[in-house]
Amino acid sequence: MAHLRRIFSGIQPTGIPHLGNYLGAISNWVTLQNDFYAAADSSSATPQQRSQLIYCVVDLHAMTLPYDAPAFGDACRTTAACLIGCGLDPAKVVLFKQSEASTAEDRVLHVARTGSTCTQLPLIV
Repeated sequence: MAHLRRIFSGIQPTGIPHLGNYLGAISNWVTLQNDFYAAADSSSATPQQRSQLIYCVVDLHAMTLPYDAPAFGDACRTTAACLIGCGLDPAKVVLFKQSEASTAEDRVLHVARTGSTCTQLPLIV
């Protein structure tokens, strides 16, 4: 049975990605995309070459400090547009915004609820 390998990575929506984003992640994502699809198109593709590439604009991770909501939304869209402009093909990879995943808010609320529950526990000294 062939196994599907999934690769997941994300980028914070800082607006226009800088050289470090490009060299450290984005160019590698594009290379992975192109390599996997070139290999998958060949009839001798190995299970390791059958992969699902999942990339995400991790907006919930970026909401740890105060932010301007309209500018933040623009930064999310700009980051996604830059990813596509750098060569990620939405027809070949999964590209989404973290907060739009169906369970993202549930996880945030769970962590918030768990954290508040922990503060009610007695301290053991």
